[in-house]
Amino acid sequence: MDFRTRKMLENPISIASFDDWFSGSRVVNASGGPLPVYHGTPEDFSVFLDGEIFMSEDRTVAEDYGDRVLKLAACIKNSLTYEYSEGPPFSREEAIQKGFDGWQILNYDTGDEIFKAQGDVWVAFFSSQVRAFSR
Repeated sequence: MDFRTRKMLENPISIASFDDWFSGSRVVNASGGPLPVYHGTPEDFSVFLDGEIFMSEDRTVAEDYGDRVLKLAACIKNSLTYEYSEGPPFSREEAIQKGFDGWQILNYDTGDEIFKAQGDVWVAFFSSQVRAFSR
């Protein structure tokens, strides 16, 4: 990770408090630790804004969205899970009102007949839910 990307994603949180921040996240590996997820973008930005922040468990899916791929940890504690083919049952704003802090999208389809994505796509609703993955 280059210096600018690392600085961009360093929210004011110490390494010692990472576990407190991450506690309760559903975006975990088989051991219960942070699962690396990837966000692809062609944009040159310095901070994430609140809104839907899409991240894939499969780096190649993120690469489809831009040549700049960020490896992240995500703290999504109360996600609404839905099948990609069905789409979300309601808007982000309605999801927040119902207590959700993100989406978990199952069976994401890139539309590529040869390449099939592996894993799920996660969507955080707030910028405070993502950090640079450094483990």
